Amino acid sequence: MKANLHEANFEDETQINSMIESMTFAMDWMETGRQPDTYNGVDECNVID
Repeated sequence: MKANLHEANFEDETQINSMIESMTFAMDWMETGRQPDTYNGVDECNVID
């Protein structure tokens, strides 16, 4: 019984962490207007030339 409860909690925690990560990524993108964690993106290639 305890093992099943622990496994269910672990799966819930994993899914919740995934949702938090996805929302953080989306919010960062909307705040900056650029994809987070991308360096020298296509929008910057034209600035350098």
